[in-house]
Amino acid sequence: MKRSLVTLRLLFGFNLLLAPISAASGGQLAPWTVDLAPQKRTLRIAAADDFIRLTLPDGSEGRLDANSVIRIRRALTSESQRGAKTRIDWLQTMLVRESPEDVANRFQAPMPTLGKLLLPDRSPVWFNARFAEGPLPLPSDRLQNGVQSGMVLGNMIQLLANSPEQVRDEISAKGGKPLPVPAPGARNVLTLPLMVWDSDLQ
Repeated sequence: MKRSLVTLRLLFGFNLLLAPISAASGGQLAPWTVDLAPQKRTLRIAAADDFIRLTLPDGSEGRLDANSVIRIRRALTSESQRGAKTRIDWLQTMLVRESPEDVANRFQAPMPTLGKLLLPDRSPVWFNARFAEGPLPLPSDRLQNGVQSGMVLGNMIQLLANSPEQVRDEISAKGGKPLPVPAPGARNVLTLPLMVWDSDLQ
């Protein structure tokens, strides 16, 4: 999936503008409205000791600065090449042999903004609340197959099994930008279409 331009935008921040409209048609995710006006966010360059060491699928060592992480989840079958158990998304994707729980534990101390919610299949997803805004009102055609809510994460939409209230509370607790819990039936439109995390994977 080509998302380099989208992921790079997270470095400049964004504001979500909620504007109710009529129901979406065509069975597609209703677009949302996003204001990409820059916010003041400082990117810290990590010292050598700040990098988390992990094992890449080929057995070599990989290093990653906790501040650059967007999310952590289990590796799917289609991604589990050569023993990879975990997928880490930052400006690109990293697959590692450590379990998702182990990876999350390693990032917990240097990354106090690390939150935890549930994917639609009920498996955990850890996310950097610095890059999160939610909960989002979703069109009814998205509220199926375990999906109860969503959030903007790194300028992409993350669908979740959590209630909107749980999403709001976790984002708030980890220092992200909580949004009001959507009223029942609320719909919104994006002037800039956002992609959905994992929409290209089964």
